[in-house]
Amino acid sequence: MTCPKARPASPPALLFEDVDDTVARLEKAGVEIKERQRLAINAEVLHKMAFLRDPDGI
Repeated sequence: MTCPKARPASPPALLFEDVDDTVARLEKAGVEIKERQRLAINAEVLHKMAFLRDPDGI
């Protein structure tokens, strides 16, 4: 049985060369920025990260 309101354990991730530029372009296009870009905790794996709201509001 599936639950229609179930959320994934972790959000999907996308990789971009320039996170700052990508976030700026997405914001200009009307995408809601949930958490602005910042340095990642595990810098060996990621340099910067940001969180965005998806079209369904999640």
